[in-house]
Amino acid sequence: MSEVQASAVLQWDLPALPANLIADLLKVTGYWALLLRLTNRLIAEQVATGARPATAAARALTRLRENGPRAIDPSGRWNMDEPESRNQAARASIEAATTLLPPGGDRLFAELAVFAEDESIPVSLVAMLWHTTSGLDEDQTRLLCRELQRLSLISLTDRHGGRISLHDVIRDDLKGQLEQRGISLSELNQQLINAMSSSLPEVPPLDWREPGPVRAWWDTDEGYVLDHLIEHLMAAGRSRQAFTVASDLRWIEARLIGRGPTAPVNDLSRIGTPAARDLANSIARRAHLLTPTDPPRAVIGVLHNVLQDTRRWQSQMPGRRQDPALRPLLIRRWLEEGFHTPYDHAGGRMTSIAISPDGTWFASGGYDSTVRFRYAANGTLRPTMRIRAAPDTGHIGRIGVVRDVAFAPSGVWLATAGDGVRIWNLSSQACTGIIGRETSFDFPGPYDSGHRGDVRCVAIAADGTWLASGGEDQTVRLADPITHAVTAVLRGHTASVRSVAIAMDRTWLASGSDDHTVRLWDTATRSCLAVLQGHTDSVTSVAIAPDGSWLASGSDDYRIRIWDRRSGRCTAVLEGHSRAVRSVAVTLDGGWLASAGDDNSVRIWRVASLRTLAVMRSNWPLHTCAWSRSGDVLAVGGTLGLHVFDFRP
Repeated sequence: MSEVQASAVLQWDLPALPANLIADLLKVTGYWALLLRLTNRLIAEQVATGARPATAAARALTRLRENGPRAIDPSGRWNMDEPESRNQAARASIEAATTLLPPGGDRLFAELAVFAEDESIPVSLVAMLWHTTSGLDEDQTRLLCRELQRLSLISLTDRHGGRISLHDVIRDDLKGQLEQRGISLSELNQQLINAMSSSLPEVPPLDWREPGPVRAWWDTDEGYVLDHLIEHLMAAGRSRQAFTVASDLRWIEARLIGRGPTAPVNDLSRIGTPAARDLANSIARRAHLLTPTDPPRAVIGVLHNVLQDTRRWQSQMPGRRQDPALRPLLIRRWLEEGFHTPYDHAGGRMTSIAISPDGTWFASGGYDSTVRFRYAANGTLRPTMRIRAAPDTGHIGRIGVVRDVAFAPSGVWLATAGDGVRIWNLSSQACTGIIGRETSFDFPGPYDSGHRGDVRCVAIAADGTWLASGGEDQTVRLADPITHAVTAVLRGHTASVRSVAIAMDRTWLASGSDDHTVRLWDTATRSCLAVLQGHTDSVTSVAIAPDGSWLASGSDDYRIRIWDRRSGRCTAVLEGHSRAVRSVAVTLDGGWLASAGDDNSVRIWRVASLRTLAVMRSNWPLHTCAWSRSGDVLAVGGTLGLHVFDFRP
């Protein structure tokens, strides 16, 4: 700080002082801004009582020379980088200023050392402490804080109900004063904790095996308490209580929402025990999945699922999930995740997922030319049905990849899309036919799937009497699953058809294409009813509401669009995914929409409000999702495997 700047700080709001006094005071304060401000306030307070400015300044100079830098540096100028010099200078100014406080004010001021360093402290918490230690009420606390602020001993703002802050040098000096007064910092922390907890209810522990009840610290909306409670508990010698709080799911949820995943990690790390470090590491390893969500509370569902296998939290989950405030909630039933395990498609690449009509098992298609079946209860693999690739006769596309799977409503047969549309008997696991062929499965004649090129998608009508498929040949084809004959070819798209969906009443269907459009088709007249435009990239998935009044489309443009079926108008654009949306699915009651995308997330949207209410995240992109008929199970497939969730709306 320059001499001009230092002189301005020293004389701020004061009458003119003699030049020799100014020079001496600048020398003795070492041009240090904090000490200059304290000296300025000391002089100002005396002048306010009628003292002559020069006399007050001379007294301040004498105090500093007797108790400050002169004691260690006869030159009157010292190196502020030396802690001993800095602290002694501050101590002299603080002692001089505290003589102007009302009786007992110096002791109360010293008690502020209990609060965290470099932190904004709510006046309401100061009031709680001083009421406990000295019986002050909040009005008296605020008056004393104002006094301390006038003396430049604290900073005070009226924001957020009033907050104070201490310079770290002053805080260090106050800790020394407590020691001199024989006041235990540990005991002071105990008193502060007791004061802060007095307004919070006691609640039972989430794990019935844990001792209880416990204070509901997570219910506070005071950021200081949330940020520094564990620190105060440890300082008070309550390490066991600190662990109980820091490892409680309700606390972790509050910290995660308020400050992100580093907050609960830091809380547990402060405790320092092996158990706490293990839990901190468990969260830290998954921190990339626990970034903020929209809405913020949706991250709780992600948290529960990533911590579900950790014993400490596994035992807390059942109790915590009883809270209706957490709904809707996706609860991981089981997870198949990893490369080249016995349950994976080759390379882990899953392209499609379907749930059987009775909800007891799942079918998934992948790049390894197989359809794999798993029991819904535990994910146990059923016998694998391998798709035989046809001889390469020059058709465009990757031979043998299973692009899509669909169950017949009866659950007796299955359709797959890829190098053709194939019909499979689920009892015998035999292919009963290929759409567009009359010959048997041993390929005696030229290969012809009906489509020219890969078939990208397939859907089966609600009565099971016909199906629709879309392919790279830009067409939608309708076919009879019994005779395997193509009954209609719907033309109009100008690029590959990526998705088809059939209305429940079977009178119309929708198709999405790489040409950025959704087309609606009349199944009786085979004519195009409407072309829905609005997406700016490929339409990857379409889903129709059960009542047929609206439909949803997902796109590589990161958005989901909701369309009115009759008018063809886009009624809403749903934003939330940060990369391509690969799949959308609607529950049978029409109340919920699920979407999965390349941003490694699945989102649950309430149709009535068109808002995301739940989010789940994976380590890899997600390509497909499907609801059970009951709407209480969601299956999601992606690059790394199959995720299955129980859904609690």
